[in-house]
Formats: sequence, C-alpha cells, structure tokens
Amino acid sequence: MRRNRLEQIYHHLVPIIAHNFTSSEIPESIDDYSSRIVSNVHVLKNAPHDVRNNRQIISQAVKRNGYSLSYASDRLKNDKEIVKLAVSQYGSALQFASDSLRNDRDIVLAAVKQNYHAFEYASPILRNDKYASSELKNDLELVLKVVKINGNNLEFASKKLRKDRRVVLEAVSNKGSALKFASNDMRNNREIVLKAILQDGNALKFASDSLKSDKKLIEIAEKVKEDIRFELDYSLRKNPLNKVVKNIVSKNVARVLQYINPYDND
Repeated sequence: MRRNRLEQIYHHLVPIIAHNFTSSEIPESIDDYSSRIVSNVHVLKNAPHDVRNNRQIISQAVKRNGYSLSYASDRLKNDKEIVKLAVSQYGSALQFASDSLRNDRDIVLAAVKQNYHAFEYASPILRNDKYASSELKNDLELVLKVVKINGNNLEFASKKLRKDRRVVLEAVSNKGSALKFASNDMRNNREIVLKAILQDGNALKFASDSLKSDKKLIEIAEKVKEDIRFELDYSLRKNPLNKVVKNIVSKNVARVLQYINPYDND
C-alpha cells in the first residue's frame, strides 16, 4: 500500500522535477549527456535535437526512467523497441508514444502490465476494440499483477479469471471487499472467504448465504472488526485534539471500517 502511494507521488513529481531543470546544467557533448543521464535523465529536456534523436542515449534514459520518452525525438517515439523499454518501466509513458505504437497491442499490453491505468493512453481504436479489451481482461499475468496492487481491480477481470482460485485469493488478500467481484463458486469457498474476512471483517457480507451464516466465520469477522475498532480508538486517544474525530467515527464506524486495512502498517 505504502509503496503504491509512493510510486504515484513519484510519477507526479517527475514532470515537476523536469520543469525545474535549469539550462545552466545542460551538458555540452553527446558523451556528457551519456554520463549525466545516469544520475538525472531530465537533463534531456533542454537537449538539442541530435541528442534527443540519439538512439543509444534515449535507450539508456528510458531504461532508467520511462518518462524520458517524452524528451525523445518523434522518430524514436515511433521506435517500437525504445517505446517498449519505456512503458515497461513506466506504463503511462504510453502517452508519449507515436499514434501508431499507441495502437500496437504488444506495446499497450506491456504498458498495462506495468500500470493498469495506462490503457487510457491506448489509441481510441484499441480502447473501443472489444477483442483487445477482452484479451487484457483474460490475461492471467496481467490480472494477477493488478489485483496485487488493488484487490478491487478484480472487477475488471474476465468471468473466467474471477473464478480462478489463485486470482481471487490474491485479490481478497489485498482487499477483502474484492470478494464481491468473485464468482459464486469462489464466494462459497471457505478458504477464500476466510482470507477475505481476515483482511476486512465486513467482507463476510459478500460471501455465499451458507458461509455468511457460518458461526466460526462470523466469530472471526467480528474479532477482526473489534481489533480495528481498538486500534482506531487507541490512536485517537493518543491525541486529545482527536476527541471530535472520535465522536464522528463512533457514529460512523461501519463506514470507517470499509477503508481500514488491519494489516496496513502505514
């Protein structure tokens, strides 16, 4: 969870860092650029065209930071090998690729595997292509990766993968509430439901009718929710200024519990 948030912050900072790169720091030769991008790829922002059109320089840069593709020449933004290196490191670099490569299935798949949301940068043709969309939703490697990032991404998986034990287990381990997107068989699987309620006690409501009335599972779910209430109460009591917050939380504890991961160490 923390790592995912840090990555999001990092990617938002990338263009800001680039914008603040000063012209006085611009290297003088190709060799200078080659050595400087090891520590700062954003030196390419103000580089002359022959540098931004240098395949070796850009290849080296995108391997370190996919955002570097934004500095490449149009010719290299249309170079499949360069673009694949970029999107494999930073999925959203797909937005900087040429129109033809944003319409390339291999490139788009590589981008989406790095960042599921990169699909929004695919060409309109691919975004509206039911086959392409279906192909991504049915890609086991991709779906496993995105549900590890956020279990609720299970919603976007194919029906086939929403009944795949391995996929669903990964999803509910990350986000118990993802159980609601699983197949009926998975919601009736005791192991799956147990994993879900250990992550979020409230997830029991998404289990099958038979498991929702299972006394042992109910006991575990209530214990998990009680542990969360205790941790929340303890953290609020440490700061007297939080009394108002505590009163609000006590009246809305069910809603609060939906957003708290009992194993989140942030």
